[in-house]
Amino acid sequence: MRQRLFYWGIGWALAGAMVSAGDSSPDSRRPDVPGFRPAKAVNPDLPRVLLIGDSICSGYLGPVRERLAGVANVDAWVTGANVKGIGNRLRAALGHGPYAVIHFNIGLHGLGNRIAPDEYEPLFRNYVETLRVFSQGATLIWASTTPTRLRGTTTPHPEDTPKITRRNAIAARVAEANGIAVNDLYNLAREHLEWGGKDGVHWTGEGYARMAAQIAPLIQKALAERSRQDARYLDPTLRNVRYGPHPENVLNFWRAPGTQTTPVLVLIHGGGWVTGHKAERFDRQSRDIWNGAPFLAAGISVVSIGYRLTPQHPLPAPVHDAARAVQFVRFKAEAWGLDKTRLAVAGGSAGGASSLWLIYHDDLADPGADDPVARESSKPLCAAVEAPQTCIDPPLIRQWVGDKILEHCMIANAVGSTNIAEVLRDYPKYQATFREFSAYYHVDKNDPPALLYCFGTTRIPAPSVGIAIHDPLLSWKLKEKADAVGAECDFLLRSTREKIFYDEAFRDFLKSKLLEKSP
Repeated sequence: MRQRLFYWGIGWALAGAMVSAGDSSPDSRRPDVPGFRPAKAVNPDLPRVLLIGDSICSGYLGPVRERLAGVANVDAWVTGANVKGIGNRLRAALGHGPYAVIHFNIGLHGLGNRIAPDEYEPLFRNYVETLRVFSQGATLIWASTTPTRLRGTTTPHPEDTPKITRRNAIAARVAEANGIAVNDLYNLAREHLEWGGKDGVHWTGEGYARMAAQIAPLIQKALAERSRQDARYLDPTLRNVRYGPHPENVLNFWRAPGTQTTPVLVLIHGGGWVTGHKAERFDRQSRDIWNGAPFLAAGISVVSIGYRLTPQHPLPAPVHDAARAVQFVRFKAEAWGLDKTRLAVAGGSAGGASSLWLIYHDDLADPGADDPVARESSKPLCAAVEAPQTCIDPPLIRQWVGDKILEHCMIANAVGSTNIAEVLRDYPKYQATFREFSAYYHVDKNDPPALLYCFGTTRIPAPSVGIAIHDPLLSWKLKEKADAVGAECDFLLRSTREKIFYDEAFRDFLKSKLLEKSP
């Protein structure tokens, strides 16, 4: 598959889609990205590189193209924007990807009073986040900003120099924190101020050639590293994003290809609320139902969350963490290019229990909250779940499937205990919690659609603990209640050992809801 390279330098260069061989008209095809300079001749067998930068980038673009001839197709986006003003232009430029590598910096612009000193770091972090989210998996390289000089001399500019060095230090910290490679053009140029042009900002032909001699090998190295990567696996676009105050409140985000606004699926892992972890990568070849690759291929972005576990963190912790994650994803919708109205949840076992609670419980949104995340809705568009616990209230679930279900650690651990006998003895103490976090008690006709995917024996009483905690009857009871009040709820019972067709039905349900066109 053809890849593209993104190079961000002191100047901005952004490259887009493949162009026909021999097309040398800069930006004639891209009115939405002023300053875009497509490669003059494209070899479809080579990866693509994008240089993003200001007019300094314009200077080294030609020498870089010469050095990478036969190695990569090099596009450029030369812009006068700064980290405060780049806005949607960056997303539009990245939309001409995907690229294999991106080299970036926009440090020279806005050196005056347009950007306050304490603004630069958060603005640069937002800039990097946009690059990571919308570059479609490109390898990123950051280039430090080159020094300026007093006009007509080799003397460093007394006002610009401290600002540039401060910005470079901030950007270097952000780059390191995000695993982004660094190209130190500042020190290269600082040691050879004689390469400077008369205006004190730009450089001579020799200067740009020397910069290109440092830039091109870094791009080649990044390309070589990418060629060695196993294309079978999909790593997150953003990893370990903090969505709440606790160390376990982290999520991984996979951005679907392209820069258009996408739906999003939030995966909530199972494990009885006592174990389990978020997905760390997806396998393109896996048929596992919780593999996010098919959703990404369909244009649906994916989030996988971690959360606090019981009994150390009893209810409401695991479920409220899931709600907080949903609210956080909606809060980040604009920054990540998501449609917050098309957000679904899915999970197996306890992840299914949390997912169902989210669609059936009242919305936790607090419009007057000081915390902007808390103002967002916790109510998903729909939920698809596998073998969920629709109810954890001991007297009711014992009545439904028998005594074995109470032996599962999930029930006692949910309320912070490890002893089911003690929980049953003091049931009035725990009753409100068990009922509050049982989706069954919250169903009404206005709730979103659900798919309940089940498997295994329907013998009653359930013959073992493992069967009881995932008993299809738990879902059937919820289905009966949903039908009674008029809520949309589908029930799918796998009756054969071959699960591929059932798993596909599960995925099709989510795709149909998330990709459905608004009337």
